Amino acid sequence: MGILFRKKKTYYLFCVLAVLLICMSADLIIINEKVYSVFRAIWELPREAVKTCDITQVFDAGISGWFSLLLPVAALPFASCIADERKSGFYLYVKGRQSTFSYFRAKFCHAFASDAAVLLLGLGLYILIIVCYFPLNPSYGEMDVVGGAAVTVWSLCAHIVAKFVYFLVYGMVLSMLTWLCVVLYNDLCVDFCLVFLLNYLCNNVLLS
Repeated sequence: MGILFRKKKTYYLFCVLAVLLICMSADLIIINEKVYSVFRAIWELPREAVKTCDITQVFDAGISGWFSLLLPVAALPFASCIADERKSGFYLYVKGRQSTFSYFRAKFCHAFASDAAVLLLGLGLYILIIVCYFPLNPSYGEMDVVGGAAVTVWSLCAHIVAKFVYFLVYGMVLSMLTWLCVVLYNDLCVDFCLVFLLNYLCNNVLLS
């Protein structure tokens, strides 16, 4: 498992930063008919305006929209490793030393660990940033909010974990699809274009 991470450090760094940038560039709030992304809200808006958005709202904004469409990028380190094995023929040596079931089980575990590492680090950095700037519960100055339930730390953690598990499972499905594409035609550019296209169609046609 350690070999996978050591060989693809650049890919992991790129994917973690990509996840963070996707979240930070998501639309968060509209003020005076001007749309502010999470990053622009932190950078440009006064503290009073920032406090009107709570952590849950900002987190959900980051993982909505483009996040699910661009999620296949998380499969890049694993897919690249598979592509290298196919090109070198090393997978034949590995399969010759273990059963087919053991081989596919190991690759499934590699895909799971790879996706989990990218999402955990990317979303972890995003959560760390928004926790530093946004409140647990929104503040509207002298205005009182009637009927609004206060968000607790435990409910926020449960919400984040549920979303993380959902995207981890979704990312695993995309990783398996990418793996299949690499096996059928070993060209990462073509394979990822196909996976992005299928993911787009799934999000905008089947799930719309």
